[in-house]
Amino acid sequence: MSSKVPGVSIVGGSKDRAGFQPLPSCEPPALVAARKSRKHKNRLIVKIGGIVLVVSAAVACLTAFLLTRGSKTLPVSLESLPRQSRVMEDTITAVGEVESVARGNTVFGGRLYNLLREEPGNIIMSPFSVSGVMAMVNAGAGGETATQVTNGMSFPGTKELAMGYKDAIPALRTNDNFTLEAANTIFGMEGFDILPGFRETMHQHFHASIQTTDFSKNKEASRLINDWVEKLTREKIKDLIKPDMLNSLTRLVLVNAIYFKGDWASKFDPKRTRDQDFQLSDGSKVAVPMMTQTRKYQWAAMEELDAAMIELPYKGDRIVMQILLPRQAGGLRELEDKLRTEELETLFQENKMEEKVALTLPRFKLEQTIPLNSHLESLGIRDMFLAGQADFSGIDGTRELFVSTVVQKAFIEVNEEGIEAAAATGAVMMMRSMPMPPEEFVADHPFLFYLRDRLTGMLLFQGRVQDPSK
Repeated sequence: MSSKVPGVSIVGGSKDRAGFQPLPSCEPPALVAARKSRKHKNRLIVKIGGIVLVVSAAVACLTAFLLTRGSKTLPVSLESLPRQSRVMEDTITAVGEVESVARGNTVFGGRLYNLLREEPGNIIMSPFSVSGVMAMVNAGAGGETATQVTNGMSFPGTKELAMGYKDAIPALRTNDNFTLEAANTIFGMEGFDILPGFRETMHQHFHASIQTTDFSKNKEASRLINDWVEKLTREKIKDLIKPDMLNSLTRLVLVNAIYFKGDWASKFDPKRTRDQDFQLSDGSKVAVPMMTQTRKYQWAAMEELDAAMIELPYKGDRIVMQILLPRQAGGLRELEDKLRTEELETLFQENKMEEKVALTLPRFKLEQTIPLNSHLESLGIRDMFLAGQADFSGIDGTRELFVSTVVQKAFIEVNEEGIEAAAATGAVMMMRSMPMPPEEFVADHPFLFYLRDRLTGMLLFQGRVQDPSK
């Protein structure tokens, strides 16, 4: 099975529809994972369990405005480029650029969450995946369109953005400790003439391969894209692109993908998982499987937010999940009102301590489809959706393209064990060996979560668990 996942962005199609201040800088990155052969990686994948996070990200459809343009272009083969990004890089040379991209990604994540939180229920999204798609879109934008995208997405300058992704994408790769992949791919209309500079930028800085299809055969074209998506998500995301999203005017489909699967650094013992009450925001209760473990964790009491935060590392201590839990069972709304995502990591670093903690956390699995057009417009990104006003001249040299749809699909599953769960059950021994009573962190009411990559500083996933039974 492939160890990647998609987020999709479509450039083309008919117009049928359709924060965060810098995180405290992590220590300068230095990748230590050795290069592994693809066969060896595949063997590792079979052994890895614990958490699966899958995002099919932003599908942005940029649509050709004039049909007559087809007669003016010379057919150009968009042959697939080598997938160099599949090889994990040993070093990050553009340290400052990667940090700038990571800061902007987190700012955007906080701003988008503030829009999504107004709707009730669970939330799962990938700021990284949406930003990745929009960064590719931004590379072809000009004028006011580019300004709006840059400001709305909290991007650094164009050159800095490209250099940041050039190093970040190869760094988000599988190693001995976990499966992690980020990928970009472009599907192009047969005969559509892309400027050499844009193609080179996609290849060199965004590690995007290019393959051709005929979007006028919308069923076949959507099947081609969806097959790619399903393969990369291990069939977690299906039918991402509907046939009616494509037609003879569709010119490009830009795809960003991210996939993560890994073991906890200290796995939960499934024998200790018990059904317990989880109190919902309305005061009612639902019985859900609750995992328990006692061990040393980084955690912090955050008086400013009337909340506590705990950090759960994955094997290798590079990827971490942070759980932000309001003290009061009905305190999520107040926490969201107080929370300034740009300050969260600083607060945690200032207040954290390593102590023995008796952790209780529900198993949960979330899936969500998020139409993003209106949310991006709320962030000031408007011109790119307007035919005749959008400026994507950096893609094909004309002003005939605009965005019709941006949508994200995401999936996350959190549980206590992988396929070899019995191999790592150190919690009981740790609990028994510690002489002092532990702190308690009981996530039995709605909470927020964040998945971060400490190497690049990227906020990969974030969300809200209001009801883990759904």
